[in-house]
Amino acid sequence: MTKTFALVAATAAAFAATPALASDFAGPRIEVTAGADDVTNGVDPTEVTYGAGLGYDLQFGKVVAGVEATVDNVFFGVGVGSTYKAAAGSWVAVREFSATGTVDLISTLNATWYITGVQLEAGSVATPFERRDYGRELIMCQRYFQRQTISIGDQYAAFSGNIPAATRITFPVTMRAAPTVSFTNVSATLTNTSGANFISVDGFSYVVNVTATGTYSRQDIANMNGAEL
Repeated sequence: MTKTFALVAATAAAFAATPALASDFAGPRIEVTAGADDVTNGVDPTEVTYGAGLGYDLQFGKVVAGVEATVDNVFFGVGVGSTYKAAAGSWVAVREFSATGTVDLISTLNATWYITGVQLEAGSVATPFERRDYGRELIMCQRYFQRQTISIGDQYAAFSGNIPAATRITFPVTMRAAPTVSFTNVSATLTNTSGANFISVDGFSYVVNVTATGTYSRQDIANMNGAEL
């Protein structure tokens, strides 16, 4: 399956929509580039290259000078064979997609790929580049996944034998949908199980099973991870 993405570079550019008049070459301009890449190295097929550019021209008498910024094909080498790798920082006469010695993300267990300064969107229309602060990004992520260390305890039970005790846990952020809650035990005294009841987008009841008379306690790491799309 092929999916098209629009890529927005983190570059600020301002330009007017009014084209320069035929008698005056000063002003902003937009250009589109296209061509055929026919590198005959025995491996690469002929490919179509494309790109776009923005510029601003100034006219000094009969001389026109200007500046421009262009964006051409962008490739991310997350999995590239040795045939398509070359030394970093060097010009080559064939098409390469990654540097020699780089780690291939898709063939490395537990690899991490960091990317910044770009914005991927479904479809072919690019919206303005966004820079969200950490707090806002965290809140948005917590709608889909949360992890908390929760506990109930230092309570005295004047009864014995598999009696449930519960406390209400409230999420810091309203989740997208009621999640599935799982627990990893950290410590337990006079309790043998824990669970979640009455789960909603706002929280759940944390229930532990008290096994004997005395002061009981329990601490778990709770994962709320069932709200993904």
